[in-house]
Amino acid sequence: MRKTLLLTAPCSFLIVVIFLFASCNGNNAAPAKTDSLPATANMVLKKTGKDAKLLSGNLDTLWMAAPAFALLNPKLTFRFYDTLNSLTLHGWLGNNNGYNNRPPDARLTIGRQSTLQFGSGNYFGNLILDANDLNTLQHLISQNHSLYVLFAPQISTTSNGQVVYNILLTNDDPGILVKVSVATLVTTGIITNPSPPRNS
Repeated sequence: MRKTLLLTAPCSFLIVVIFLFASCNGNNAAPAKTDSLPATANMVLKKTGKDAKLLSGNLDTLWMAAPAFALLNPKLTFRFYDTLNSLTLHGWLGNNNGYNNRPPDARLTIGRQSTLQFGSGNYFGNLILDANDLNTLQHLISQNHSLYVLFAPQISTTSNGQVVYNILLTNDDPGILVKVSVATLVTTGIITNPSPPRNS
């Protein structure tokens, strides 16, 4: 009697395993269908209203204290920085690879929101102030005893939708988010220069 029970247990286990294996592989009639290319493209490209709003908006006027800006030399490369609520610029001195693994030398502060809207069709690339531009700005800061350097956003008419910044000087505090008086602005004639794409 005990021998019969010993043989029955392994047989029962084997029957259960065969049953489970057969039930798992029973529905192999047709392979699963994959999405066609048009369907996949539609899934990826369609955006909800909320998504579209996240990809557009108004750019802010940016600024930096003039005494700190006057110390920057000889070339400044800016990259856009997303604060989750707005875009600003961070800058690195030196060549275009100067930002690798190094904190920025200049961090522009977000000021009053501008009327300039960005969205589809705009480029956000690196922006450069070369040594000549920096020297001119530093001379104007000293000559006008300016306290602040303003970066007013605009869309470049010569670079097919590239966002650039017109640089102005003022003594009005842009940190309190009030409109800076046009009468107090010093135009410099300097606009950040888009850095062209490069081969690595």
